[in-house]
Amino acid sequence: VVGEALAGGDGGGGGGEGAPPPSAVDPRDPFQGGNPLAELPVRELARRWPTLLGQFWYSGVLWYRDHPDSLRAELLSGVTVACMQVPESVAFSFVAGVDPLSGLFSTVFLGIITGLIGGKPGMISGAAGAMAVVAKDITDENGPLKNLSENQRFEHLMMTMTLCGSMQMAFGFLRLGGLVRLIPSTAMLGFMNALAIIIFMSQLSAFQTCPDYKLFTDCKESEREDLTLAQTTTWMMIVIVIMTMIVMHLWPKIPKVGKFLPGSMVALIVASVWEHGVNRAILDVPTRIVSETAGVKGSFPPFDFADVGGSPRWGVIIEYAFSLAAIGLVESIMTLQACNEITSTPQSVFRANQESVAQGLANFVSSLFGAMGGDAMIGQSTINIMNGARGRLSSTSAGVFLLIFILVASPVIELLPIAGLTGVLFMVVINTFHWATFAKLTRMRPSDGIVVVVVTVLSVMYNLAIGVGVGVVLTSIFGAWNLGSKITVTRRVVHNPNVGDIAVYKVYGTLFFSGTTHFKNAFNVKDDPPTIIADFENCLVADYSAVAAIKSIFKRYRENGKRFRVKHLGDDSKELFRKEKKLSVALKIHDDVEDREIVVLAGVKEL
Repeated sequence: VVGEALAGGDGGGGGGEGAPPPSAVDPRDPFQGGNPLAELPVRELARRWPTLLGQFWYSGVLWYRDHPDSLRAELLSGVTVACMQVPESVAFSFVAGVDPLSGLFSTVFLGIITGLIGGKPGMISGAAGAMAVVAKDITDENGPLKNLSENQRFEHLMMTMTLCGSMQMAFGFLRLGGLVRLIPSTAMLGFMNALAIIIFMSQLSAFQTCPDYKLFTDCKESEREDLTLAQTTTWMMIVIVIMTMIVMHLWPKIPKVGKFLPGSMVALIVASVWEHGVNRAILDVPTRIVSETAGVKGSFPPFDFADVGGSPRWGVIIEYAFSLAAIGLVESIMTLQACNEITSTPQSVFRANQESVAQGLANFVSSLFGAMGGDAMIGQSTINIMNGARGRLSSTSAGVFLLIFILVASPVIELLPIAGLTGVLFMVVINTFHWATFAKLTRMRPSDGIVVVVVTVLSVMYNLAIGVGVGVVLTSIFGAWNLGSKITVTRRVVHNPNVGDIAVYKVYGTLFFSGTTHFKNAFNVKDDPPTIIADFENCLVADYSAVAAIKSIFKRYRENGKRFRVKHLGDDSKELFRKEKKLSVALKIHDDVEDREIVVLAGVKEL
């Protein structure tokens, strides 16, 4: 897990025993495309971590020493991402019903830990909306813990996050990341579109005001007022949003200079100069800035293991820990896959497991310091990638810079206009949404189109984990139905001078539960001759339902005094018959069959 180079580019790990010296290879891929860590037992990884950690830092230092442009790009992108995370972390804190600093420090811990050892270099993590919505149930005065005090509900949330982090680490250590293979491309498409919609909707609060409170986040959502087009402030915000988007789009295209600073950082600088130099100083039409949204300054939280008292509600804790762990893992692994798609990086089960461990550790540590936890953030991850960052330094430094903002540099970050941050995220929306979806829906099979739409709608209405989960289930149902309908059985009668007429059934396709009814109906038990052969040379017997169907046909023929035999079962199909010993013996070879090929059954070789 810690064997990645600090640069940690998309190519591979960061050193291991026996690896070539960094000077001999690209330090971002010292394993030259392979990753032997993927095959190491967990105990072996734990034993070797000091060596791996040393090589981890050594490779990264060498890389950035030789590539100062990469060092600059990573650090500048880290600053930009940290700025972007402030308002979102604060907003999600209020969604979860906790103090803003709880969300900010969650982003700090998640950023640093997942940045260092996560499965995708450059991927950004922090306090997340999907998890905040679920966490709100625990802290809500009308939720399942409504009989407890506010502090007791918060302590239960911290214990829930401790258990959630433990579950996520266990998921990774047990190497269950291979389950990501069950997520179809249609669900991925719906996931990306839903993320774009969620990010867009989350920014609409920028066009709201709360005149009765000093800080915007102090008032409840029901107390907020929408800005109208009749208000000058609205148009000034629209100007900043559009200006920010134009700068982000055009800045990278400027020769030489465009590559020196990230477009999003330049856009925020331009937006801040316009806000304080024009809107406030000349036009006297201020728009909301970070300092008017929420307080950022704070001190580092003390270590505090969750104290749930003498009568903890373990049922609630375990239930919500499972939900939060599932949501966090689905969002993080899907974001990892999305980032791999953007950077044209091959998908990796090992990376998914690595990310699961990192997310779990980050949430576990967050809970020990009163932070609300979180997961991967597709919006900030996309910004980081758009800024040209590909290494671990960008994501790790984002967490470090955010910590600096909280402790000592809050006056600087508090000057940023919210409209500028909104403009940056609107560009993320444009780049995240798959605009070709509408054309693709007309070319897809109806079942695939349904999955895309359902995943998108459910992800927006509820959360991404539910959307993707339903998408996987629907794809499985549609796939089973379509594949089961493809099973084909042909029949011909041949004459053998020793045996007489033989009915030969050739089966094509994959035989499993959804196709067994059609398969059984294809056999004409009443009119077939005394000897029947089912040829499975072009068919895979895939599950127990298929074996049961063959057994049912055998019994029907036996009851009618006829001999039913099977031949040409593949090796994988044979395995399903090994525990059906009586059936295997009953399907023995008939020596008088004209081609004298063995009827395949467990343990029997060809004559």
